[in-house]
Amino acid sequence: MVAVFVRTETNEFIEVQQQIEKCLPFVGKSEQKMYMEFSTTGTDAERLGLSQLVEDIQSGMITKVICASSDRISNNMAELNQFFQLVREKSVELIFAG
Repeated sequence: MVAVFVRTETNEFIEVQQQIEKCLPFVGKSEQKMYMEFSTTGTDAERLGLSQLVEDIQSGMITKVICASSDRISNNMAELNQFFQLVREKSVELIFAG
C-alpha cells in the first residue's frame, strides 16, 4: 500500500490541496492511505499522523511513502533520521514530490 503524508502548520485547505496534488501523480494505480496532520509543526511532540504512519510501516503494510518534502515529516533532524532509517530497514520506497 502507498502512503501519502501531508502536514500543515495551519488549517488552510489550499496548502493541504497543494501538497496532495504534488503527491498524487506518484501514487499511480496503487491502493493508498492518506495520513494528515493539521495545525501541527514539524517539532510538535504529539504527531498522530506520523505516529500512525510509522506503525503501519513497522507492520509491513506500507511499501511506499510519498510526501511533498522532508520537512513535512519533521523539522527535527534526529527524528527525520530515525524515519529514514526505518524506511531503509523496511525497504520502503520514499518519494519527495515537491
